[in-house]
Amino acid sequence: MSIPKLIDLIAEIKKPSLIGGVVVKSEEQILLVRRSETAGKYPNFWAVPMGHIEKGETFKEGAHREFQEETKLDIDINSLVYLTTLKDSKYNRLLKLYAIELSGQPEPTLDDEHRDWGYYDSKSLPHPIEDNLRQELELKV
Repeated sequence: MSIPKLIDLIAEIKKPSLIGGVVVKSEEQILLVRRSETAGKYPNFWAVPMGHIEKGETFKEGAHREFQEETKLDIDINSLVYLTTLKDSKYNRLLKLYAIELSGQPEPTLDDEHRDWGYYDSKSLPHPIEDNLRQELELKV
């Protein structure tokens, strides 16, 4: 039996994907979007609008861009407040969430990655939703 070289072990460790997301709170409820059935990760799951951070972007910039791409809602990036960081070990992702409060429960226009949306009380979130996200929303929003 041979002992693996340290360099070989390090090569096997993949850097996590960086994800930014926006939690919209409006009239005491949270905006959630439902991923399409063809989504590569968590198909049909409910989530906050989120997506991959592009090279050269900060988490906040990427979260803002992804939010606007996925909902077509215009928000001020300077109004986003850091909420929390989640680790998704299932898909090796690091997710930073930012929060914003909006009035009047604005209606998003969804992109092709999503099929439904709604505003929900943090104590009665829809299913399915990823467990770490559910816990954070129930505790912090």
